[in-house]
Amino acid sequence: MRSPVSTDAAADVQLHREALPNGRAYVIAEVSDGEFHDDIPEILVEPGRYFVLGDNRDRAYDSRFPDFGTIPLAVIADRASIIWMSGD
Repeated sequence: MRSPVSTDAAADVQLHREALPNGRAYVIAEVSDGEFHDDIPEILVEPGRYFVLGDNRDRAYDSRFPDFGTIPLAVIADRASIIWMSGD
């Protein structure tokens, strides 16, 4: 569920509070709110595979797309070593 929080005209994005099924919520910046990848069905991640999500979700090609899908650990080159500007 998304609800508008504010608009940042300089970046041409709208901020939304996104609530996950477990109740945890985040403020996200969106360029659009009507793309295929905005509302996807629940995805089952098989053992030994990983769901990857781009940090620029409106412009990322990632596991939300069926032809990309989940990936095996063997193709992941490294892990994130820096978290920049996180509110968590």
